[in-house]
Amino acid sequence: MVKVTGEDIIVKETKTVAGDRYVYFSLEMESLLREFQRECAWETETYDGRELEDSDYIFRRHGGRLPMTPSTFTWRFKLILKKHGLPPL
Repeated sequence: MVKVTGEDIIVKETKTVAGDRYVYFSLEMESLLREFQRECAWETETYDGRELEDSDYIFRRHGGRLPMTPSTFTWRFKLILKKHGLPPL
C-alpha cells in the first residue's frame, strides 16, 4: 500500500521477489486483533448495512472500504510515545 501526497492510496504488488512477509505476534495480540475484527464486523453491519468481507481492510477509514493512510500508524505511535514520556523514534 502506498500513499503519495495529493494522490489516493494505491495497493500494488511488493517490490521484492520475496513478496510475502511474516509477522509474528503473541496470542494476546491475536486475541486483540480478533476482537477488533468482530467490532469492525459489527460496525459494518450496523452502519453500512452489509457484512464484512474478506477483502475489506481491518484498519480502514471510517465509513468506507478504503484502507487507513499508512502514515496514520506512525503518527499515532508517536503520540503514544510522547504521552508516556518515551523517547521518539
